[in-house]
Order: sequence, then C-alpha cells, then structure tokens
Amino acid sequence: MTKIRLKYVHTFRDRHGRRRAYLRIPGRKAVPLPGTLRSPEFMLAYQAALADAPVGTAIGASRTIPGKSPPR
Repeated sequence: MTKIRLKYVHTFRDRHGRRRAYLRIPGRKAVPLPGTLRSPEFMLAYQAALADAPVGTAIGASRTIPGKSPPR
C-alpha cells in the first residue's frame, strides 16, 4: 500500500500515547489538526489551515516601521 504524505503535516505520539498532528508552515504558528489522519474531519481542517496561509508576508514585517532606520 502506498503512503500519501501531506505537505507541512507533522505527526508524533504525545506522552500519553495519543497520535497528534500539526500543520507547521515556516514563519507561522503551528495549527493542531483534529481527528485521525486522512479522515474527512482532518482533511477539512487541513484545507482550511492551508487556505488561511498568508501569501508573501515577510517574517518581522509587523514589527517594522516604514521609513525608520534601526537604532545605531
């Protein structure tokens, strides 16, 4: 049987033995994904989390002030 890997999904077993899945996109906070892997509930949450991805936002852009140079 072929395994299908979903992009940005990281799974692991927590200290209680439960399987956890998170959507981890670089530069964004991790989003927990509910349900078992590839279930309809899981896939809906996965698609919603991917659709919410900001496109073209630079890391640290919210902390900068346009036209102001950093202190020396």
